[in-house]
Amino acid sequence: MLAEFLEYLQNQNCKHPHEIQEADLKNYLTHLHERPCKTKTGVISLNYIRKHLQVMKKFSRYLTESGQESFTVKLRIKGKASNVKSILTTTEVSKLYEAAKEGALGMRDRAMLALYYGCGLRKNEGVKVDLRDILMEKDLVYMRKGKGHRERYVPLAGSNKVDLENYPVCQALPG
Repeated sequence: MLAEFLEYLQNQNCKHPHEIQEADLKNYLTHLHERPCKTKTGVISLNYIRKHLQVMKKFSRYLTESGQESFTVKLRIKGKASNVKSILTTTEVSKLYEAAKEGALGMRDRAMLALYYGCGLRKNEGVKVDLRDILMEKDLVYMRKGKGHRERYVPLAGSNKVDLENYPVCQALPG
């Protein structure tokens, strides 16, 4: 983010940090509001723009603390943060498991709950799980592309493993 900010400034003929004015910062934020997102369609999110602003503030502070000429960032971004998460209570989770009826659909629902809730997978991670990624013999689920396109292993234990083992599609898996 800092490299992108510095490149923007250089393209605006601002060569030294002490030359940065509030108008330059405002113009950069406007540029970010219009910049296309690199990972999906549309523009970047307000939260991502807030991260850019945070990087600019930290860069300014670094310059000041290291005795170099700096600039001041007084800008704020209006609007609500959209990353407020809703966390289910234990009672709500129990109701989800109770709603998973017996039969093929119930087994499917319990297997999905085991992956999403039991293993803590994000929505996009769960969608990308392949049967070969469920490593029953090692009690792990391999996430090929998690958040930030990072790979990771997630533990598979207890009733989560049982729910996956009971799902007919998973019964052919080793373990």
